[in-house]
Amino acid sequence: MTAPRIASRAPRLLAAAAALLLGASALGACSVRPGIAATSSYTGLDGTTHSTTITERELQEAAEELKPLNWPVSGTLRLLLSADIIEEVCASQGLAVSDEQVDLLLDDQIGKGRHSVQARRAMRATYLYGIISNPGRGGIGAPRAAQAQADIQRIDGAAEVEVSPRYSSARPWLLAPSAAGPVPPERGAQQPAAR
Repeated sequence: MTAPRIASRAPRLLAAAAALLLGASALGACSVRPGIAATSSYTGLDGTTHSTTITERELQEAAEELKPLNWPVSGTLRLLLSADIIEEVCASQGLAVSDEQVDLLLDDQIGKGRHSVQARRAMRATYLYGIISNPGRGGIGAPRAAQAQADIQRIDGAAEVEVSPRYSSARPWLLAPSAAGPVPPERGAQQPAAR
């Protein structure tokens, strides 16, 4: 009769613990910072450095609120990151939208109610970008609209943006990834109606 071999469980437990620690540290490195969807830093028209941070909670709340517009979460995030740039540049061209007007747009597009700060920012930026994209409709001349678009492209292109991999639309395995810009939501998404 042979004696049963008693294997030590310590090496197996140690290997399992090491695998768990390695997995946890890898997951922790998957974000800019835990709870942060994205951050952006850019130099505005006046030469001042500005920063924008969008938390995961803010993004999810805005995406849920704006769901009737069929905007993808990644598009909403891009819009929120560019919102301050769009607003600053449009203001330099004499374009502004009041909070009351933004609330009316949101009421019209997604329904009446209280609207979050981020949903307002996204709608304001969409409306303003729509005006400079269609200068004949918005009461702004083509040269001013072209200047605003060029300024937005320049500032947004130089911005330092960090996006959590969870929300990144970058797909490195594609041969020609699409350029990220302050383009409002994907094609086919509803745009706000002008009032």
